[in-house]
Amino acid sequence: MMKALLPIFLITLKISFVFAQFPFEKGQIQFKDGSVLTCQIQLALGYDSLVIYKLVNSSEVIKAKVNKIRSLSTPYNNFDNINIDGSEFLLRRLVIGKANLYSHSIEIRPEQVVHESKEKEKAESKKNKDKKNKHIELKGSSWRGVQIIYVIIVNESLYAITEENFMDLSKILNDHETIAKDINEGAYSFKDMIQIIETYNK
Repeated sequence: MMKALLPIFLITLKISFVFAQFPFEKGQIQFKDGSVLTCQIQLALGYDSLVIYKLVNSSEVIKAKVNKIRSLSTPYNNFDNINIDGSEFLLRRLVIGKANLYSHSIEIRPEQVVHESKEKEKAESKKNKDKKNKHIELKGSSWRGVQIIYVIIVNESLYAITEENFMDLSKILNDHETIAKDINEGAYSFKDMIQIIETYNK
């Protein structure tokens, strides 16, 4: 059974899909019922609840629920349906093998204010426990940058890796002693995620 680390990842995903309007490009949607549709898909950094598309030679906008879709391909990326704690997302496919690597890119507004919940505030007095109860409020209208979250599926478990918890990767991949050692010794950094998983899969 898969387990998801960093529940804040779910909140971050849900708020991050709604900001920008992207163009339509030719692509394919593979539905869970086995049907495949070639159409014009609205590009996105990732897909939460809906995929917006148009049939070829049509201007009509159609919406398909993510939970009906198995995978999606555009000229630039491939996305797979990933179930995280009961919620389904289409995440960008990077590496497939013994360990599968996916990513989600989040565009961040200039005034991103992070508020801790009352539960988190109480936990602060006990020396920084986890950040499970954090929620994010976004203000402003222009972009500041992009944050990347990686999702790894290995040994039937699911993990979310950010730049902040990157060192946890050595524990996740500890069955590969060389990689775990290199991560702990600083030979790899967050930007090397694709290389790390490709090496792990060899």
